[in-house]
Amino acid sequence: MNATSRRDFLRITALGGAGMAAALAGMRPTAALAADPVALQLGWLKSVQYGGSFIAEERGYYAAEDLAVTLLSGGPNAPVDPVVISGQALVGVSATDFAARAFLNGAPYKILGAKNQRHAFCITSRADAPVMDPAALESGVRLGLATINQPVLDAIVRLNGLDASKINVVTTQGTPAELANGQVDCFLTLFTTGPIELELQGIETYSFLLSDFGYNIFSGIYIALEESLTERRDLLLRLLRAEIRGWQDFTDDIPYAVDLTVNKYAADQGLNPDQQLLQGEAQRGLLVTPDTEAHGLFWMTEEKIAANLETMALLGIDVDESLFSNELLAEIYQGASRI
Repeated sequence: MNATSRRDFLRITALGGAGMAAALAGMRPTAALAADPVALQLGWLKSVQYGGSFIAEERGYYAAEDLAVTLLSGGPNAPVDPVVISGQALVGVSATDFAARAFLNGAPYKILGAKNQRHAFCITSRADAPVMDPAALESGVRLGLATINQPVLDAIVRLNGLDASKINVVTTQGTPAELANGQVDCFLTLFTTGPIELELQGIETYSFLLSDFGYNIFSGIYIALEESLTERRDLLLRLLRAEIRGWQDFTDDIPYAVDLTVNKYAADQGLNPDQQLLQGEAQRGLLVTPDTEAHGLFWMTEEKIAANLETMALLGIDVDESLFSNELLAEIYQGASRI
């Protein structure tokens, strides 16, 4: 039960008898009914990267859709796919390549929208010795790379016509410490974490996003089972609409999202508010693009879908455009770019 309906419930039951009936009569019809319970499985541990969802809860956008939403924390021991496939969550938050691999393994998914239009992967170096673009990787600079991200580098090599034999890869854990201590000259990281950690240490950095050089992968995507588009379509529509409203507010007021995150929704994690503010600001740049300004947050243009398919083909993931659906977004926006 959401906070508003709980207060109404306590106030009404305290009245008793005729007083209760009178109070009920003054409420809007849906408020007297139990909200529909749904779960949203987050892709990782709670932080400001889910700030728009926290705002949707806090400002009553879920409640306005008669939804009682449980935000399930993700993490290394809480993968998204099993929770969505089993029906424990109506919707999950993932990345296109992860969802596509699960789809190829039998998960009947649809991607309903993409929060982050640009992937956060970047190459970060020191500002006083910047690595400016993929071509500079052929100069002999030491590139710190976690083994799990080798396919990403392989894709960048092919997308930019590089000679892989000229790239000096140093196998690392992909952490900022390796750049800070001089073990590498640059490293592959996430724009929303790696450069920020170094900045907070007083180390000025230069980063370029891989999405500026052909690596096109939506992240923060909303996935649901294909059958849910017919059997639970109304719930999906309402949840997505509330999420959009929350993320619209996020882009307008990141400090508010940070305050909610640090002091309420992830209060048990001891997050650094300065780091969370910088992360939120970095994420805004991934959320808001000319495409979303024209069509609305989460919108997936045909061109971006085609680019995602091209990148995934380089990663060995063979899917087509039928994995993506703007159906619900089209109904929500009705040709507008904001709701």
